[in-house]
Amino acid sequence: AWVVPADPAAPPSLASLRAVAAQTLPSFCAPKEVRLVDTLPRTALGKVQRHLLAGSPPSGATHH
Repeated sequence: AWVVPADPAAPPSLASLRAVAAQTLPSFCAPKEVRLVDTLPRTALGKVQRHLLAGSPPSGATHH
């Protein structure tokens, strides 16, 4: 999961994200990894450009 934390000092953990996903999604849909980023690349219409996320992690990204 690529995450822009609301509070960078206290980002969500992988376990907490998996718990939230488990409430409405099958377990295979839960994230296996968390990458913290400052922003998500977006189009002019505001859609996330997922193809830009699939490549190498952006600078400053961390793995948890």
